[in-house]
Amino acid sequence: MSTFVRTFKRRKRFLDELEVGSSESAAARAAGGQLNQFKKWRKEDPDFSKDWDDAIDAGTDFIEDVATDRALKKSDALMAMLLKARRPEKFDRGSKLELSGQVNVEGSRQKLLNRLARLQSAGQLLTGPSAEESEVPTPEDGPESSPKLVSHDASVSVVRGRKRASADRGGESPS
Repeated sequence: MSTFVRTFKRRKRFLDELEVGSSESAAARAAGGQLNQFKKWRKEDPDFSKDWDDAIDAGTDFIEDVATDRALKKSDALMAMLLKARRPEKFDRGSKLELSGQVNVEGSRQKLLNRLARLQSAGQLLTGPSAEESEVPTPEDGPESSPKLVSHDASVSVVRGRKRASADRGGESPS
């Protein structure tokens, strides 16, 4: 196995490759080494580390320039993406969702049990030994405990009305 020698030529080639948008791995191969060797060099040499960061920034600018040129000439989708990145307040209004406040889940368990009872009475639920149990944490468990199996009277599975009916008649259920 040959020893990796740090030379000015390797350093320059590696940084030049990063400046034109090459990946770190491709830059390391072009400079005659492996990425882990350059990472070790970076860790030990603060000047090389700063030059590496600057080269990545320059490479990103280069890629952005190429993308902008392509967007102007060929691609509306790429142009839209670039506009959203540069001016999100104007071109990316609808894609962010911000939530504030609290969610009140008080009474949710009882509402769920009532809904299950209504579905069961309407014939849209199956109960019995063939239905699978599900893991549901109980309020007594607290947030740090792991979920426990909870079964009330019988396990319950939801049947999707017509899909189940057609399957019971031997027909194929739609997907």
